[in-house]
Amino acid sequence: MTPGMNSRKIALVVDSMYGGGAEKVALTLRRALEGCGHAAHVIVLESVSHYDASTERQLHFLHTSPRHTGGGRAYAHQAQELRELLA
Repeated sequence: MTPGMNSRKIALVVDSMYGGGAEKVALTLRRALEGCGHAAHVIVLESVSHYDASTERQLHFLHTSPRHTGGGRAYAHQAQELRELLA
């Protein structure tokens, strides 16, 4: 990290880890940010993954799917999970 630059807590949010290019970019960016001294996390809104998540640090899957049958309440549950995760 550049001298005088503060370390940041950064969250990268993706809808799933289904296996597309954006998901790979998020993981690569998280590693690069961590290498620069930041606390970087990838937060996944759905627990769908085609990546081996066991080797990834700071990869978090929310328990409540945005497609949950609760409608708008599903988003409220996800918002609560995000608040707890980022606290």
